Amino acid sequence: MDINTTRNQNGNGAADSAKDFVRDASSAAQNLGAATKKAAHDVGSVARDEASKLRADLDDLISKIPGLSEIDLQVAKEKFLATVNSVSASAKNYVADAREKITEQVEVTESFIKEKPFKSVGIAAIAGLLVGALVARRRS
Repeated sequence: MDINTTRNQNGNGAADSAKDFVRDASSAAQNLGAATKKAAHDVGSVARDEASKLRADLDDLISKIPGLSEIDLQVAKEKFLATVNSVSASAKNYVADAREKITEQVEVTESFIKEKPFKSVGIAAIAGLLVGALVARRRS
């Protein structure tokens, strides 16, 4: 017999189970939210940095165009395109990393649901009640 069964037979289990249930649900939601926020922040930060570098390179190239020979212009164009490709590759890598982190947290959540289906249904029901109450309050 496990601890939860013993507690339920003693009469204290319902309150303890509810507390455990809320704690587990809150932890899972916080983990998923934190991973999503961190991934989005990382991608946004890198994208801003790379876009800034790209803008600086483009400004530099534009300022030099009038004095460049055709060969120098071709070299500058190739350098700029290489930078664009590098930025694109970096962005794709960060998006892939973000997707992986989010997928990992979704898998953790799915695992929780499979391991504790009744708690999961309870969490969904409580969440639905809370959202419904908030919507009803806002309409009033």
